[in-house]
Amino acid sequence: MASNNVGKLVGGGIAVVVGLFILYAMVTRGNVQTTVVADVQNGNCVVISKFDVENAKKDKFVEWVIDNRCRPPGMITVGNFRTNQSPSADNCRNATYGGATWPFQQSEEIVHRRNPNKITLKIKRNADLPGGHTYYFDICTGENAERKSDPRLVIDP
Repeated sequence: MASNNVGKLVGGGIAVVVGLFILYAMVTRGNVQTTVVADVQNGNCVVISKFDVENAKKDKFVEWVIDNRCRPPGMITVGNFRTNQSPSADNCRNATYGGATWPFQQSEEIVHRRNPNKITLKIKRNADLPGGHTYYFDICTGENAERKSDPRLVIDP
């Protein structure tokens, strides 16, 4: 009788673990992650490697994981999200540029767009995201977000 109860407990435990894994997979499916590398060049902390963000999904997260080799770790900021590839502002203090719609659910405040280690933003839902779905943006370093680099964010239809 006792071994039968143990078997039921083990089977129930396995079912819970499998259920949690499936739930986690459903929640995180569609999230994208990209790496940004910052290092010191000519005495300044600058972005030395970054990638376009592709296959992003609406109502899912984009996570910029920052390999920050600067000492002390430099502040990294994303900004100037725009629908045209044309040049933008000289820094990342503004969230958008050229009248583009901010594509994320968080507010445009810089506190949501900057961090020395990781920046995570959730893309808006369909109804909240008008217009084109390829955005150009800048990644900047510096306390005043003054040194920039230019990757892209491509959101799947």
